[in-house]
Amino acid sequence: MLPENTSFITDEISLRKLHHQPMSRATDKVLEVLDRHCRQIISLSPFCVVSTQGPNSADISPRSDPPEFVRELDERTLLLPDRRASRFTARGKNGAKSFPASRPWMISH
Repeated sequence: MLPENTSFITDEISLRKLHHQPMSRATDKVLEVLDRHCRQIISLSPFCVVSTQGPNSADISPRSDPPEFVRELDERTLLLPDRRASRFTARGKNGAKSFPASRPWMISH
């Protein structure tokens, strides 16, 4: 049961009214295209996590292969192999048409 003073935010405008504008050290991290640093991290990484958000659900799928398993098609498009075991496009409602998507990368030594 929720407390009586619980309220819900149902739109972005209401949410933004509650918070200050983000600082540049946060917003400067958002890139429209892959830069050379992103490319280097991706090429060295044997692991990534693909997270997607659909209209009614979210999904997180770990991916692992030898470094360079992800290919860059262009500065805005990455190609990830769809291994038989992962069945990413068949897994959930988000599938291949899901956006926005996020891909955190990890590099192990």
